[in-house]
Amino acid sequence: MKNRANIIKERYGRIIVNEMLRYYEENNLYVDKDYLVFKARYKLSKVFDKHIFEPTSDLNINDLLNDLRSIKGSIKRLHNHSKSREGNTDPRSGKESYGYDNDESIRSNLLYISDRWYCQFRLRWLLDLL
Repeated sequence: MKNRANIIKERYGRIIVNEMLRYYEENNLYVDKDYLVFKARYKLSKVFDKHIFEPTSDLNINDLLNDLRSIKGSIKRLHNHSKSREGNTDPRSGKESYGYDNDESIRSNLLYISDRWYCQFRLRWLLDLL
């Protein structure tokens, strides 16, 4: 017989997964078989949604960076997954790819990669930014 804590955890987990699946379907995203990658992609997508695609005001770069820092582990997981999927074909650092010349270039790059961050070098750029 399951105890109450396990029942609550099981229900809560299903709600979270259903929410993530609904989000993936609405945004026409590929659902990875690896649950941790699936969850990490969801977290990063939601941060970009919050700050870039559903803004209530101008982009606040500090708030965006704080939210990205809070999911840094997820970004690392996505980067490692991308490296294994792509064969570590792009070892460039963030500075070598887009660079970090000034606040405006960082803002511009964040806007640019917000819907195309799935590859190795863009994830590396995000990690190096943090």
